[in-house]
Amino acid sequence: MNSIDLKVGGMTCGSCVSHVRTALSDVEGVQAVEVDLASGHVRVRGEALPALDVMLHALAAAGYAGAAAQAGESPGSPDAATNMKPGPTGGGCCCR
Repeated sequence: MNSIDLKVGGMTCGSCVSHVRTALSDVEGVQAVEVDLASGHVRVRGEALPALDVMLHALAAAGYAGAAAQAGESPGSPDAATNMKPGPTGGGCCCR
């Protein structure tokens, strides 16, 4: 199974995790989504993953900023995701 690591900004609670997981799971080709709220790290898995821009568009539509994680970036390191602003819709979270 192939995987891609993303950094997602704007997640503040378990509801955000659920929204991000749902947004990415609804993308054709995605079979599994693992979200680490504390670090903003998301791993997307699937046999035939879609292009990165398709996944980032799904995140933006749900209100979350996303980017490809840098090579060698540890899932537990809170860096770029903590400074990312929510997507254009302002986020789908009840906390905002």
